[in-house]
Amino acid sequence: QGKTITYNVMNTAETVDVVIGDGSYYRFIQTVLPVVEQGGGTLKEKILYTTDFTDWSSVSASTTETQVTKQMLDGNDITFTLYNVAVDPNGTNSKFTSDCVTTGYIQTAKTADATAPYIVTSPVADITKITFVQAATGSKRGMTLYVKGDGDEDWVALHDVAISKASGESLTYDVNRKNCQIKFGSFAVGQNGYLLSLEIQGNVLVEGEEYTLSATASPAEGGTATVYPKADTYMENDEVTLTATENFGYDFVNWT
Repeated sequence: QGKTITYNVMNTAETVDVVIGDGSYYRFIQTVLPVVEQGGGTLKEKILYTTDFTDWSSVSASTTETQVTKQMLDGNDITFTLYNVAVDPNGTNSKFTSDCVTTGYIQTAKTADATAPYIVTSPVADITKITFVQAATGSKRGMTLYVKGDGDEDWVALHDVAISKASGESLTYDVNRKNCQIKFGSFAVGQNGYLLSLEIQGNVLVEGEEYTLSATASPAEGGTATVYPKADTYMENDEVTLTATENFGYDFVNWT
């Protein structure tokens, strides 16, 4: 009986190995699938979602799952399912002193339960890269990172070791998966883990003009000017927030 095998290819040519058999014989086929042209736009790697958790509401750790839904920069929603995890948008710790540390965090609870704390996202259509900042109040603890996308039978570990720099460290991992979920957990379930920020990048089909945008203060000693979300380029009609912070002795006047 015939069987149709479907395999989706996005923006790169791929070599696919196919093994056909019924237990008594097997046949091996190798084929190269060409690039599939995308109509109406260009496929580009862009930031899909970024947060330092200051834009989240407070959540208390609970053994009942809590769901938090946020809108990604491509307009799609992403849902975070939290189990025995707290969110403190104003959280700080005197031990977190690295330059990558910001206010606000997710904290996994200490537990002796068989089910360890976790943060699991809904599937995202295309994830290329994940960057996160973690910190800890001691050694031999920290956050773990797993992913599961098309073709993965189970969760795949990207980061499953104790934190190297407890005062705060930024880590980046290549993902390159379609319809991908993300799962954070505790390296040591009897200790707290702290997730301070998260950035998800992925391939999206973009249309229209592309722009670069930067903001600076004049004079430089007068304060700072920032763009949120931070990205290398922005597409026409993208929404951004410009923030001017004045230093002591200066007043903000206007944008030019």
